[in-house]
Amino acid sequence: LLLAIQGSAGRPRVAEWYELRIGPSRFTVRTTQSGVKIRREPAANPDATVTTDETTLRAVCFGERTLAEAERSGDLTLTGSDSGIAGLCALLLTLAGARGDADH
Repeated sequence: LLLAIQGSAGRPRVAEWYELRIGPSRFTVRTTQSGVKIRREPAANPDATVTTDETTLRAVCFGERTLAEAERSGDLTLTGSDSGIAGLCALLLTLAGARGDADH
């Protein structure tokens, strides 16, 4: 899933750091104009963090569940600056967008 996100993200306009907390695992996501890099380690000072489980993340990324619904249910939590959260949400939804584009 993380490789699919990395591959579909394209070139972000803003350089930011994110942390993905998926169950017990921690991943650092670094976006730059040259692309997206993901490493298995906690981020030092992320602009935004998502905390969730793998099932919820997969459902959100593939458009089977909205971010808002996952947050309301408590299955997903977003923290960070407003711009960081917006960038992280856009990154998480790249697969849903790519899938929707392929359907048209």
